[in-house]
Amino acid sequence: MRNIWSLLAQGSSVDCETNQVSIFNVLENVTLPGAPPNPNALSFVPLGTVLISHWERAIDDSRPYFLRAQIVNAQDEPLIAVPVVKQIDFKNLAKARTRVQMPVLPIKGEGRYHIVLDVGGTENGPFEEANRIILDVFFGQPETTLAFSR
Repeated sequence: MRNIWSLLAQGSSVDCETNQVSIFNVLENVTLPGAPPNPNALSFVPLGTVLISHWERAIDDSRPYFLRAQIVNAQDEPLIAVPVVKQIDFKNLAKARTRVQMPVLPIKGEGRYHIVLDVGGTENGPFEEANRIILDVFFGQPETTLAFSR
């Protein structure tokens, strides 16, 4: 079992006829308005994101797999006590896609955060790290870059 790719986006849509996914606004960094909050206090930013992952397993592997997602700071400290745990539904196929809605983003000030994706055989683990998504959080005015062609 392996994670092919994972990303954090502001939205996604799955076509019910073709099962193709459309991904909107992939996030690698975000600039939030205002001054940074107290770095010792946990804040919840209503960002409305979705964590999308593509998984692959051996064709003869029919074991259940569970995804655990948690947000950690640069020192690898989890920011929420209870991580999200979701079963990966392969539907007897070798590939699967998961989408985890994340309506708020827990942060402790500016800096680099990781969304850690772990995979395990049961809902309670043990889990192994499968991937990390980096999200850099800044505060202030977002920089605007305009590209012009001649």
